[in-house]
Amino acid sequence: MARLDKVSDSLKRVSEFPEQHDIFRHELKEKIIKSSHAGVHLFFWEIHASLSDGTRPAYKKWLNENQFSLYELNVMIQRKLVVPEAPYKLTNSESLWQEFSFYEIQHDHILFDIGAGNGFISFILALSGLPLQIYTTEVDQGFIKYLHDRMAEPVFQDIQSDIFLISGLEKSLGIKDVKADRIILREVFHHLKHRKEILNDIYQHLTSDGHLLVVEATKDLESKEAKNCPKAVKSSEILDAFENAGFDLIERKTIDGSEFFRYKIK
Repeated sequence: MARLDKVSDSLKRVSEFPEQHDIFRHELKEKIIKSSHAGVHLFFWEIHASLSDGTRPAYKKWLNENQFSLYELNVMIQRKLVVPEAPYKLTNSESLWQEFSFYEIQHDHILFDIGAGNGFISFILALSGLPLQIYTTEVDQGFIKYLHDRMAEPVFQDIQSDIFLISGLEKSLGIKDVKADRIILREVFHHLKHRKEILNDIYQHLTSDGHLLVVEATKDLESKEAKNCPKAVKSSEILDAFENAGFDLIERKTIDGSEFFRYKIK
């Protein structure tokens, strides 16, 4: 957000509408802090719609270049991972600790982060100090570019883990000849257009003693996330789909408005 302040202050000095830059800056920060939405594209439709005629030409390119970074900040604020004010320091999030404890990640594990979005699960694990092999998959080209740029940052050049970016496919994971100890589907199941094919591919890629970890804000819990997502599913859909795909449910719990399911191959 410091970059936004610099851009806005510079543009104010040469603009015919200086007051509109302050208004836009305030509205953008409010949306990042308060917006709860169904995805990055709706989030940015809301932001672009809020631009006035005087600020739209000046900020359109900047927003397009930074949309996924702003979305990442929004998601982290909504999930209470950072405090909602600059400099956006990490919170002491008990739910985040509970979530990563549920994953039971161990040294030298091979991990698939399916439909990683902004990649925060992959990045936290990559920076954890554990020696891991992390396969981060995504189908959205905008997210893929964002993930590629993030992985090229200096902080990821000298770490214990190997992290690989994979362009996923609608009917398969896009990963060949690798089996995983942990496969994570975090808020992904409800987006799957070809569930049977994806679950079959997951089955083929999971080791015999590996765990499939499914996280969903289901309709049953009536959480804010589920209410704001038109594609949210009931837990019965998840249970039926994975039962039919050949998985055994070995643990189920609720953490901070989402259901967590642990599966193994039958």
